[in-house]
Amino acid sequence: MRKDHEPERNQGNPKNPGEQQKLYSLLNAMGLKVFGVTTKEAVLAHAAYYKERPTDQKTEFEASSGDLAKDLQAVVPDGSKILSIAFPYAHDLNWEESHFSIYARSLDYHEVLTAYLARIAQWITDEGYCAQTFRDSNPLPERLIACLAGVGYVGRNNTLITKDYGSFVFLGEVVTDYPLRPSSVGRLPGDHSLCGSCRACQKACPAGILIDGFTDSSRCLSYVSQKKELAEEEIQKLQGRLFGCDTCLRVCPKNQGRSGTGLPEFQVLEYMAHPDLLELAQLSRATFREKYAITSAGWRGKTVLARNALIALSATGKLPEDLRFSSPVLQREYDKIKKLSKEKTKGRSR
Repeated sequence: MRKDHEPERNQGNPKNPGEQQKLYSLLNAMGLKVFGVTTKEAVLAHAAYYKERPTDQKTEFEASSGDLAKDLQAVVPDGSKILSIAFPYAHDLNWEESHFSIYARSLDYHEVLTAYLARIAQWITDEGYCAQTFRDSNPLPERLIACLAGVGYVGRNNTLITKDYGSFVFLGEVVTDYPLRPSSVGRLPGDHSLCGSCRACQKACPAGILIDGFTDSSRCLSYVSQKKELAEEEIQKLQGRLFGCDTCLRVCPKNQGRSGTGLPEFQVLEYMAHPDLLELAQLSRATFREKYAITSAGWRGKTVLARNALIALSATGKLPEDLRFSSPVLQREYDKIKKLSKEKTKGRSR
């Protein structure tokens, strides 16, 4: 029995540019303008780069086993190509004192990308070929694949930068035997020549992790904002960040003037662009399900959002004096945040 999107194999003709253009025309019609193709062999040729990365700099959200060859062999059949696609999401590039990351201000991108990729895979299937889709947390080294496919390059801020959309893109992949020719290889991770002498992101990073070489993702405030437990030092650094960070994206020259370039599904939800901190701090299950669970910020649950709102209220000097929570976890977080806030105030008055 065949798996989903695995029809009887069509041999096709990889030398026929017409077949490739048919797929590319579909992508363009869907509003997707930046994409490219690479191979498993090309990715494996750069496996040494990933072996050099310290294991203690990885986060719990990464799905890779650490063995790139094993990961690729499991999901990329011999002879298949990897289609890398950039999904632009920028609409509102304004940052409030307390803010959600740009990517989290609209409908959950996991659901949006799943729908786009399913449509592409179904089209390939209907043409008589196999297709398997990937997005977000998966064993594929997405940024390396995007670089090899000519989709963009990795800047000093450790994000993929595209010519048309800057860093404001999600990545998705289609592994397929559809006849595609590999694209021209772009700059590989570690090559920051297109950044020139600019080091704005390195200077602005509040965690100080954007050094030349490997970035310690476990200390990135975007990751920190999603953790279930925070150390006191992390609470102090988080400040008004409700989910994600964006500091390195905000200062990057390549990201200026990108507002309004996102796909229509990523239109900003007003209450995400201008968050109500008190509502978030006292978030009910019903309100969470109605308003926040449908966004990319909802997957970590309401307690994380409520805690971050309490931290933001503290950072702006607006933390209520006597809040009571039914959740013991949230009550403990509130008491800890209030204690830190008072200690900080005392320190300033000395």
